[in-house]
Amino acid sequence: MKIKIISFLLASAFLSFFSAHDAKAQTAPATQKCEPVRLEFVFRNPNGDFIPNMGVEVWTQGNDVDGKPAPLKKVASGKTDTIVGKAIVTFTPTLAASQSSGIFAFKVFDKNNDIGAFWYFNELSLGCGSQVQSTKVLSGIRLVFRDQDGNLKKNVKFSLYTQRYDIENKPINEKKDLVSSAYDTGAEGEEIAYLTDPQQTMKGVGGDYVMVANLGGDIGFVENYIHVNSQQITEYEYVFTDMLAITEDASGKLIPAGKSLEFFEQKQDVKGKFYLGKSLKKITINAKGEALFEYPFGTYAVVMKDDFGKDITFWNVMMQKYQRSRQKFITNLTRLEVFDLKGKVIKNANAQIYSVTQDYRGDYFKDKSLGNIKLTEKGYGENIIAPGKYLLSMKLNKDGKMLEYGKIFVVESGRLQKFQIKPSPELLIEFGKKLPAPGSGPLTAIAKKLKGYILLQTESKGEAWYVDTTGKRYYLADGSAAYQAMRKLGLGAKNSDLQKIPIGIRSDLGGFDTDGDGLSNTLEEAIGTDPMNSDTDGDSYQDNAELNNGFNPSGGGRLKYDTAFANKLKGKILLQTEGKGEAWYINPKDGHRYYLANGEVAYQIMRLLSLGISNANLDQINEASL
Repeated sequence: MKIKIISFLLASAFLSFFSAHDAKAQTAPATQKCEPVRLEFVFRNPNGDFIPNMGVEVWTQGNDVDGKPAPLKKVASGKTDTIVGKAIVTFTPTLAASQSSGIFAFKVFDKNNDIGAFWYFNELSLGCGSQVQSTKVLSGIRLVFRDQDGNLKKNVKFSLYTQRYDIENKPINEKKDLVSSAYDTGAEGEEIAYLTDPQQTMKGVGGDYVMVANLGGDIGFVENYIHVNSQQITEYEYVFTDMLAITEDASGKLIPAGKSLEFFEQKQDVKGKFYLGKSLKKITINAKGEALFEYPFGTYAVVMKDDFGKDITFWNVMMQKYQRSRQKFITNLTRLEVFDLKGKVIKNANAQIYSVTQDYRGDYFKDKSLGNIKLTEKGYGENIIAPGKYLLSMKLNKDGKMLEYGKIFVVESGRLQKFQIKPSPELLIEFGKKLPAPGSGPLTAIAKKLKGYILLQTESKGEAWYVDTTGKRYYLADGSAAYQAMRKLGLGAKNSDLQKIPIGIRSDLGGFDTDGDGLSNTLEEAIGTDPMNSDTDGDSYQDNAELNNGFNPSGGGRLKYDTAFANKLKGKILLQTEGKGEAWYINPKDGHRYYLANGEVAYQIMRLLSLGISNANLDQINEASL
């Protein structure tokens, strides 16, 4: 019984297999035996010239999930010939017996067979043995590069990417979708990149592009949003950003040819302090004292070596896009004059320059030798020295014994500084002996007399100095230095004390005067009068007139000044401790207080209230640094 059942099941399975096979054979579509098709592709630019070396691929065409045309399977490929200008592609289509033809798509590309390629759908309806010719006009970008003088830049290598956008549809710098990094303008100075416009792209990638040009190393000049229009060549001429650096020392002489400028990335730490990043390029200075730096726009640091191999650093060097930025780099120039034991100027000899070190107590000591300063026939030595503190010294023969005399000087950037060494017991340098601090030394009669004054060098370029109440002079290079001086050297003062000192008014100080009463808006804000009302207290007298005659412009009565108190504070800078830290300078000439609203106003006031001084007299006042 069991054997019969098994035999029946095997017979049933055998019959089912052949029945299914026969059914499948009856329902499968029959395919035609086709002859190969022959396709000829020609691609031209908008001028009608054929384009060689363009790749082409033929794909079967279907639809995506949204019903839009989409490529399914690549069936053939080719490339346009460099001589005849066309690509011949042959393949044998697979068509059902019921089909007379099939729909095919094709893709055209230059250097990338995916990104930036042209797609054409519903273009090819091919039957067995079809012969079709297709000609397309392609879009692209013609890139030419020039320098700021208009000269053609040849052999420029560059890359192209598709342009990406942020959520607000603004172009962003993002190196994705690389088309190719093999573009090169060559000896002709141009390169045409054939890239799809928005109409012929796939997946919405293409039509807008980003160019990154390379001038050696990893220098990348970036240009966003280069748009391509259908069947057009976008003419794009890129002008490289550069900087013409002009170098001089503080005397106005050109920096000698052969020295170099090195450009660095400028970095900033969490405390806001600048430091050098990666070195970008070192450029040799020419006979005109110039160096030309080609680099993308931005803010950089520049370093030049001084005469002793130390770095002189210039911060915040800014370059503007598409422009030639011109910037003058002015180094310090240090002139050293040395006298012998008899008070005679030494010529044709070598002085020494050393670095200095400080111990935990702040005492200074002689450190490493940096080199020699040659004292010439002119009676002085002259060198470019990086900003900092140095020991300058001279060895002299005294009674058959060589003794070294020297002094610590503070070298500041961009200045012509004149230093002197006159041998004296306090300048004798001995092993282990601490050195006098910079700016120390006996207080001369001139320094005592000029405490609190602003001085202008009449025999130089009108450099401004402030002599503080200790008899030391501070260089006021500009408004920033003046602001730094008033904040660092100022003394705190209560409003009641300030009111004892008359207010100084100068019509030549400028500044906005909205109400036209002769007082600037900033001064009125400082003293509490109304900058919008020429008569703050409404007594029919203008604020300026009341102040000049000793009356209170904000109320009735006279102002109560204390001449003796004001005289004690002559030459000092006072800071209002009960206000916003407003700064006032008490002029030694008239005992009036002048409002230092900001750095520029402080610099202007200090120069207007200054005294002229000769170099010889200025040299008798010890110099200190802020």
